[in-house]
This record gives sequence, structure tokens and C-alpha cells, in this order.
Amino acid sequence: SKQALVKRVEALTKDWPKSSEPLPVPVPVEKRFSAGQTLIPKSADQATLILGHFGDKRFNPDKFALMLLNDILGGEALVSRLGKRVRSTLGLAYGIYSRFGLETDYGVFFIMAQTQAKNAKRVLAESRRILEEIRRPGSVTQAELDFYKQSLLNSLYSEYEPRYNFAKDEARFAYYGYPPNYLELFRQNIEKVTLADIQRVAEQYLKPEFLQVLVVGDPKEVGPIPGARVVPITQ
Repeated sequence: SKQALVKRVEALTKDWPKSSEPLPVPVPVEKRFSAGQTLIPKSADQATLILGHFGDKRFNPDKFALMLLNDILGGEALVSRLGKRVRSTLGLAYGIYSRFGLETDYGVFFIMAQTQAKNAKRVLAESRRILEEIRRPGSVTQAELDFYKQSLLNSLYSEYEPRYNFAKDEARFAYYGYPPNYLELFRQNIEKVTLADIQRVAEQYLKPEFLQVLVVGDPKEVGPIPGARVVPITQ
């Protein structure tokens, strides 16, 4: 039971030193978008690319639509837009995926890819194109949305088959202030997401014009990136 667990934790930690010092309060993140490009030189055949901007907060009511949008874009590995086009069809990347961060303060939305340095600019260009494309009206189909809804909900069964995972996430949900029946609410809210919701959040939250781009690779292989800051790593 919860009471037994609390007593056990209290017994194990009773000798820990206590402090009256208040925990420091983090400075709130100011959500300001700006575009930029940075190149970190590294002598290697491969390059790592990250492009992104601000995500949003944990309790944003658009959270469930954003999760599905991200799965469609790049969260589902080989079957996502990024995975199918950049990795499978064009063969330009060893791996590519996206994540839309929803944290206590503003998270980060990003696309990450690993590729041959000589292909870095092609991967960047294709990633931008796919990001712009998914924002266009009619880009995401109902069949596509239904597939990713089912995929996400099915993943919960395997995720929570080990009881440890269920107990761990229940503790995490409680820590962050989610309601006790969050998993059921999660399922209901995923099922409620409509195609109009996906279109709206894609237009509202994805901002290709404000991408911060980071490339780690050999400048001679990558080639010139107009306007990029070059930041050598000396350590």
C-alpha cells in the first residue's frame, strides 16, 4: 500500500541530514523565437544535426494533439515522415527523429539526425521541407492520424506489461501533479484528437522560420553554411 511504502522510505531516510535552506527557484524561461545556425568543427566522416526551437509546457491542453503530430513527423522512427523520406527513401541518414518537449517550464522541439558529413546540408534542407509540408492544410490524412492513434495506444500495453514500469510512472505522474486516473484520461484525450486539431497545432507550434540549427561535422565535408557561427571546441 501507499502508506506502507511511505513508512519504508521514511525509515530508510531518517538519518539523512536535514536542511532548512529553501530550494532555489529556477528563473522562468522567456519564450522568444529566433533563427540561427551554428557549426562546430569536428574531423569525422559523420555529422550530427539538430534543428529546433521552443516546445511548450507539460499541462498545455494541446499536449495530446502535439504528441500525435510529433509521432507523424518523426517520433515513430522508420514509419514517420522524416524516417520514411530522409532515411528509407533517400538513404541520407543513419537515423533521424523528432521530439516535441512538454516540460514543467518550456521544453524543446527538435529534429536530430546522424548522416555522412557530405550529406548534412541535404538532410537539413529535406528536414525543413518536411516540417513546412506538415503545416499545410490537408497534409495529414485521417488514415494517417488513425494509424498513429492506434500505434500510440497499443504501445501502452507493452510499456506497462512489466509492473515495475506501471509503478514507476504512477509515482512520476503523482510527482508532477497529474490526476490519479491519468492513464485513462490519457487514452480518452488521445482518442478525442481530430484532424482539425492536428492542423491547428501544426500551424501554431511548428515554426520553420525560427529554427536554431546546430551542425557538428567536418566543415570541408559539410560545405559552407551561409551565416553560420563557427564555434570550435578546444577541450
